[in-house]
Amino acid sequence: MNKENKALSISSAIGIKSGDVISLVGGGGKTTTMYYLAEELVKSGLKVIITTTTHIFPPDDSYTLLLTKDPNDLERTFKYVNPLVVADSHDKEKLKGLDPLLVPDMSRLADVTIVEADGSRNLPFKAPNDHEPVIPPLSTIVIPVVGAEVVNKPLNEEWTHRTDRITEITGLKKGAIITPEVIAKTLLHPMGGMKGVPKDAAFIPLINKADTRDDIKTAREISSFLFDGGVKKTIITSHKERTFIKPFTCNGHVTAIILAAGGSSRMGKPKQMLQIGGKTLVSIVIENILASIIDEIIIVTQPDLPLINDNEYPELKRVVNNAWQTGQSSSMK
Repeated sequence: MNKENKALSISSAIGIKSGDVISLVGGGGKTTTMYYLAEELVKSGLKVIITTTTHIFPPDDSYTLLLTKDPNDLERTFKYVNPLVVADSHDKEKLKGLDPLLVPDMSRLADVTIVEADGSRNLPFKAPNDHEPVIPPLSTIVIPVVGAEVVNKPLNEEWTHRTDRITEITGLKKGAIITPEVIAKTLLHPMGGMKGVPKDAAFIPLINKADTRDDIKTAREISSFLFDGGVKKTIITSHKERTFIKPFTCNGHVTAIILAAGGSSRMGKPKQMLQIGGKTLVSIVIENILASIIDEIIIVTQPDLPLINDNEYPELKRVVNNAWQTGQSSSMK
């Protein structure tokens, strides 16, 4: 959290507003996402209740936990605490969830109510059982969560929860390789990620564990298959350092253009080649862009100053500006 992305939060990427009831379902990462959302929303000035209709571990000591079934208890406590974690009772190591019929009482008190409505035993990918998920009917946003690290892993109990359900939905045999298409098919299926989603709720998949450039590429592939199935937006995140939070929208295409043809005449040498931490300035720029959701990168260079080797960043398109001495505007034509 010490490297939090200042440009975008998960809540703003999703588009959460006052009055929303958010239900998180699917694979591992739901609880972390829930608390990150609560933290962001409280900082924005909203009153937030966190709860579950299944089972979750108790929060750390920085959160206030209320165990109750009484809406009056909830109202009294919530006057003085924000955010507030609410559950029915302790059930061994975990908190027992509330009856979803109590969620309307919460939503009348809170600006935003966040509900963990599914369990996954911390595994990155799942399909629901008969009794799952327990999504409150008044939910306005449903967020199915999946971990990008499950791609190219075998379909088995080491990587998936309710493996037999995934085989029923996808037609795959146990042990088959999980692909982006398999994940999308499961999330889009009425007995998979779409199970129990209220008719008017927004369905916004969140693909977590996008911790590397390859993971981000994988998450985008999953998103593309989801878009083919009618999803309008996904959220791609890395909770590991909380540095990467990006919405990825259907039919979106973003090109980054790096203007690197300058001569740095006042400095006396190309500043693009200055070293910072053992890397050139241009390499740092390229790697930061590659770590974001960018569909295409174009770098404009001088003919005699290529800056990078052709094989170093194969994703880049190079444009040579032979008129670079006429000024930066010539690189934009």
